Amino acid sequence: MGTLLEDKNAPQSKRSPFPKPLKETVETNKRVYRLVQRVGQAAIYSAQVSPFAPQATMYEVIMIRVERSKVLPSGTVLPFREVYPSLRDWGKYGFTYTANSHRDPLQAARAKLEELAGVQRASRGTPYVSGSR
Repeated sequence: MGTLLEDKNAPQSKRSPFPKPLKETVETNKRVYRLVQRVGQAAIYSAQVSPFAPQATMYEVIMIRVERSKVLPSGTVLPFREVYPSLRDWGKYGFTYTANSHRDPLQAARAKLEELAGVQRASRGTPYVSGSR
């Protein structure tokens, strides 16, 4: 499986079959998300809904994406890495569960995680590498 994920944009001496893993704490959309559970490329992250309601937690179930290394116009090099789905991928690779949408948002998130993990097992767990289509 290593060659499926190999970063073809990296110099030959720096190619790795393994992307840099997504962190357990991710800051995005003005929130801090913490990993709750991960099964292969599927994961649940949680975040506080509001600083004024610390007991209110939202959950996001995601399919972790893999992106090839690239150089930004600023010269910053982004490594071959796992990434959180973008907003445009929401509804396909990312799903949000809150007390407003579900009676028990964590239970609903866990059910979605199991569904995504099942799809992943059926497809032999190969993650989509951005730019490889």
